Amino acid sequence: MKVFTPRKLKNKDSIFAFGTMSTVYWDFALLMEKQAILEFDSELKPIRSFFVFPSIIFFCASFEAFLNEGLSRELLYDRKDKEELENIKDGKGEFKDLIKRIKTSAQILDRNSIGKIDENVLQEFKALSELRNAIIHYNPHFGGIFQWSSKLISTFERSKVNAVEGDWTETFRRKEILIWSKETIKNIFKVFLLFQRMKENEFFGE
Repeated sequence: MKVFTPRKLKNKDSIFAFGTMSTVYWDFALLMEKQAILEFDSELKPIRSFFVFPSIIFFCASFEAFLNEGLSRELLYDRKDKEELENIKDGKGEFKDLIKRIKTSAQILDRNSIGKIDENVLQEFKALSELRNAIIHYNPHFGGIFQWSSKLISTFERSKVNAVEGDWTETFRRKEILIWSKETIKNIFKVFLLFQRMKENEFFGE
């Protein structure tokens, strides 16, 4: 990857560590989650909230940033597989496949030399990632509002949310989706925090 350094920073020491953006994204996701819960628990008791989608986006962004921070740190060392590490980080070649990218990252980042993740944890995260992608790249199917992208099948089934009349955005802005998305992200985070021998409460800050 090509990089540059602003002239003002040319002679500064450059120290990299975990938490550059992963914790920032996590904290913002929590802030959006809090706003959603306040709305759900208000006197009006709406069945959906505007704040669910930004929560999902930033929960996912937090974990992806954490992976990239870990892989970037590995690139600081004298490793023979630097090109592969860059491809994993950038999701290139065979690592365009999300599950392949995460499994390979686990093997690299696990200080305990286990490097394995429960398949259900992986599939839950993949289902949540498909929802995040659908949110960011919103593309309605004008054949009818009840025609949802087939990529959301696993999201719908794994989250166990009840469908409401309307396009998919109506269903996936509900409280149960918010709860499921946070649990899903925390479960995969816990695996990688264990790999890195980091304390959960220090990262989650809850």
